Amino acid sequence: MAHDHSIDKLTAVWLLPVVAPIVAAATGANLCTVIPRDSPALGHTLVASYVLWGIGMPFAMSILVLYIHRLTVYKVPPPIPQITRLCVFTHKHNLPSNHPAVDIIWSFVLGQI
Repeated sequence: MAHDHSIDKLTAVWLLPVVAPIVAAATGANLCTVIPRDSPALGHTLVASYVLWGIGMPFAMSILVLYIHRLTVYKVPPPIPQITRLCVFTHKHNLPSNHPAVDIIWSFVLGQI
């Protein structure tokens, strides 16, 4: 089974795998604020954070360049149904069914807002 990876089918979803090292780098940087200054873990955490950031940012920038190229050459992608954009927010683990945000989201999906 072959996958068709062409520029005209590129979406912003391609950025999702690159988010993980960038978020881990930011978390490591925040963690460095609470590690004691004389601890060797501070240096290791800081170096690991910079390495993760150095891995994630160039990939993210290159994907953004490809995505902007795709938008300028092939125009805006066709819209996807609104329900697929919002199904993450209404997942049973994210919000309880009686949460007010669920009503607002479903009102938006059904076109009542």
